[in-house]
Amino acid sequence: MRASARDLVGGGTVTALAVAVLVALPFEADDTGGGIVTSASFPTWLAWALLVMGIAWTANAAGRLRRGTNAADEEPPAGWRGTLWVLAAIAAGIAYAVLLPLIGFMIASALLMAVLSLLYGGRRWTTVLLPAVILPPLVFYFFRYAMVVFLPSGTLFG
Repeated sequence: MRASARDLVGGGTVTALAVAVLVALPFEADDTGGGIVTSASFPTWLAWALLVMGIAWTANAAGRLRRGTNAADEEPPAGWRGTLWVLAAIAAGIAYAVLLPLIGFMIASALLMAVLSLLYGGRRWTTVLLPAVILPPLVFYFFRYAMVVFLPSGTLFG
């Protein structure tokens, strides 16, 4: 099966799962009580996010099938180098888990993003540093103020 056909099946499955969850959820779970996202409304938000991603995935795969372009089918398998990349990513994840309580979410996440970007081929400083500097504070403040979830701030620096 071609990669775009597999993506079509995967996107359709995620879309169907999201629709099933939205249908199964009680309508009372939509009440946010004045907040953006609460523990009661989180499953609904998650299902809507899955629905949007599933539709985008399906549309992308359908477009590639229609155009006949499928770069994923033309790439050779990575072999042992792919295994090393996976092991390096696992090691980076373990280091992240160890450093998270010490240096906090923002610094640990920025380091993890930069390491993974370099590991998977990012070579320009804009593609390595900008996401690593911009995204962790955005995620941190989204969780702190929109979802009222406090992420680790770190004990090493006080």
